[in-house]
Formats: sequence, structure tokens, C-alpha cells
Amino acid sequence: ASCAPTAPPPVLLAAAAAAAAGGAATLGVFVGGRLERRKRRRGAGLRAAAAGSLGSALPAPGRLTLVVGNKAYSSWSLRAWLALRVAAGPGGFAERNVLLAGAGSSAQREELLKYSPTGKVPALFDAQVGLSLWESLAICEYIAELYPAASLWPEDASARALARAVCCEMHSGFAKLRDALPMNTRSSLRGLPGLDKPGVAEDIARVCELWHSCLDFRFPSREPGPFLFGRFSIADAMFAPVVLRFTSYQPVLPKHAEEYCATIVAMPELGEWVSAANSEEARIAQYEA
Repeated sequence: ASCAPTAPPPVLLAAAAAAAAGGAATLGVFVGGRLERRKRRRGAGLRAAAAGSLGSALPAPGRLTLVVGNKAYSSWSLRAWLALRVAAGPGGFAERNVLLAGAGSSAQREELLKYSPTGKVPALFDAQVGLSLWESLAICEYIAELYPAASLWPEDASARALARAVCCEMHSGFAKLRDALPMNTRSSLRGLPGLDKPGVAEDIARVCELWHSCLDFRFPSREPGPFLFGRFSIADAMFAPVVLRFTSYQPVLPKHAEEYCATIVAMPELGEWVSAANSEEARIAQYEA
């Protein structure tokens, strides 16, 4: 029998209903890998969004739903979640947790296709404007638009360009590091052979070099702070899973990298993620030592 879903995920329809509260817009959901839009009554919230910029007002509670995978393993989910959690605050968005496909599980991939056309997470749903996003960096960009006061990109043009460059390098590079050192927030993996695999040491050195270039970059509007560009930015969200990998596998790092890792680990929002990850019961064998 086919595992393809025949109805939109109820939690996403519920999020749309919560956002409606007097009139909402269109909710985009993936059904059998196809985007469908469920239309609802249009109200003042949608008209305001259409008339002004995305960041003209904070999103209404219940407007955004973020779908994430197993928190112990899903590094890409963490990137989008951390940016949204910092920007929106506690209770600022709905969250849906789904199991990752793991070691080629076709049945679970069909489940993930309910939320994303690629069968991967994270995925963000904006019930007010009917938007569905399924790519971490694009989600982070959209969050920055919705929450301009969070300043998720540096205000300075040169710093913002550098931040985007390092985010893109993280997004497209470091395959050896990611493959050899899978994220697992529950485990101390010190001494495991992953650190000795070809290309891993070079990837780690490049990460540390990138961090140093950001921490040392000076621009007029730089605010005091221990993050890559002074205050927290999308660049920090993109590297947070790398910090957790370093925490687990414990490679030898230069002082500036150790201090930066300590900064990220000390974030209350990251602690919230790790606490939830540690309470998960599901296990995927290929990510366990």
C-alpha cells in the first residue's frame, strides 16, 4: 500500500486556524510531494502584510510553524530553529517534530514529504501568506525579514556581506566534517575515529579560520559581544551544529575557537534545544556510537 499522505497534516491546519482569529489567509502544505493551498477567509492581517513590508509588525502568534527532525541529530533543523527561537522568543511559533528518514527509510521519507517537497527538514509554514519554505538558509533569511528588530544580519554592509559569505560556505562546504562527525547531542564521542578520517582536520582548521576572520572583523556599527559579529546573527545559527559536534568529538582547537564554542553552548536557547534532544527516545543506529 502507498504511504503517500492523502490529507494535509492536522497540526498545520490548526496553526492556520490559530493565526486566523478573525480572518487568515492561505496555508501551503505538501500533499504527496505537491504543494496545495488551503484558502481561508482573508482578514486585516493579510491585507496589512500585502500593503506593507514583511517586517512592519511582529508575526501573530500561531502564524508560523517550523517542522524539525530529531533534535539529537538534525543539524539543519537546529540552524533554522535557533534563528527563529532567538528572533521570535518563547512561544513565538508553533513547532512540529518528525522523525528523520535515517538509513534510507523510504516509509519515513514519505512521511517527511507531507511537509517538504525534498523529503527533508526543516520546513517553515507561514499561514498568513500561504508560504512554505524547505531550505535552512532561505528560512533564516525569511525570519530576518519578519523580525527586523532581531538584527539577524549585521547592519553594516561589509559585515553583512562577510556574514553571508561564511553562511554560504557552511551551507555548501565541510562535507568531510559533516560525514565523519555526525551530530549527536546525547553523546561524548571523544577518541572515536572520525577525527582521523581524510579531510576532517582540514575542515576543522578552515572552520576555525572563518571564526577568527569574523571575530576579528571590525566595522563601525559592531556591538560588543562574543558572537561572530558582536551580537547573535544567522552566521552563529549556521555554525551552532558545528559547535555541538566539537563539544561531542572534542578536537584540539585554538583558544579563540574554544571561547566561541563556550559562547554558543552557554546560550539559553541552545540549552533548550539540547535538553529536548536528550529527552528524545527515538534512536537512529547510524548516528549512535
